[in-house]
Amino acid sequence: MSVATDQTQGVACTGCKCQSDTNPICVEACSPGKLYGQQVQRLKDNAWLDHQSRAVMVDVALFNQNFNLFTSFRAFFEMPTIGGIQSRYFVRTFRIHRYVSTWDAVVMGLEFVFCAFILFYTVQEIREIMKHKLDYFKDPWNYMDWANLITLYVVIGLRVGATLIAQDFSFTSSAI
Repeated sequence: MSVATDQTQGVACTGCKCQSDTNPICVEACSPGKLYGQQVQRLKDNAWLDHQSRAVMVDVALFNQNFNLFTSFRAFFEMPTIGGIQSRYFVRTFRIHRYVSTWDAVVMGLEFVFCAFILFYTVQEIREIMKHKLDYFKDPWNYMDWANLITLYVVIGLRVGATLIAQDFSFTSSAI
């Protein structure tokens, strides 16, 4: 929570209350521009920001347990040597636990069908190798088939690994 104080009037405003306050001095003291200026000055006073600073990154991570959403926000403020500030930001939102609702169960069923097709095509390629022996490797399309199968097995492995890692994830308010 930020506290803004107008030095001339001695008025202190805290948090979001100052935005709805009818006192114009309090509203002016809590304006986003003044709060930003105070935060930058605090960084300068504590030697976090000076003329040699190249960039400032702000990372925020939020987890909404009700909607099973994890959001990561990164703001990047770069201060080039020619002056000014260039800003960029990245926001990523994703679900931690994949299979929670009924629709997720349908997706899981389709993923099992996908794995069955991959297994079927793998068995089919192995049968072709046994049938054609060394002639099998003369056709370049067979190399493409195996490249596809290997890529699909890597995708399945990554998906299973991510699911296993997410199962170990638990959030409690006492962990903060």
